[in-house]
Amino acid sequence: MENLNRILAGLAVAGGLSFAAALPATAQPGRLGLEASAGYHILGGDDFDGFDNAIGFEALGSYAFDSGLEIGIGVGIASHDLDGTFASSGDIVSVFADGRYRFQYPAASTPHLHPFVAARVGWTSMSLEVADGGDDPSASGLLVGAGGGIEYWFTDAVAVVGAGTFDILDYGDSDELADFSGNRVDLRGGLKVRF
Repeated sequence: MENLNRILAGLAVAGGLSFAAALPATAQPGRLGLEASAGYHILGGDDFDGFDNAIGFEALGSYAFDSGLEIGIGVGIASHDLDGTFASSGDIVSVFADGRYRFQYPAASTPHLHPFVAARVGWTSMSLEVADGGDDPSASGLLVGAGGGIEYWFTDAVAVVGAGTFDILDYGDSDELADFSGNRVDLRGGLKVRF
């Protein structure tokens, strides 16, 4: 799974850069955006003991307002290996609404650099793969997060994005996993295109 993740990440970056290179430098910015990123997910909390850190992927579609506010809907996935537990791996999938506020960097020498703050709320699902072939438990719950990052626009339509988010994952009580919760730090980088 780790090799597949690396291959998919490489293909996404190569495809995005090829698309960006084909865009004219004078392209006019649109309000619709599409962002794809890969990141490093660090899980915390007692319930996530044994979960290794993992590479995760995220896609976000968004709409930008003139005020600097941007709202969007995204999806993310990461597959974590588990050590010393009854399961061999755990997949975490999230679907969320994302809100950002971008600031104009004050230095005239860097007019295309935009720091931002962000918040998100959504649904998250976790499924575990049991090592001995038994039933695979799963649970779903609430995701709430906040963070920030930086966008650097190469043209009016193409940017690279670096961001970090601290998420709270609460799966509550389910028939298969009792009162399971924790947190996640997500450090990611990616490519953003406006239409």
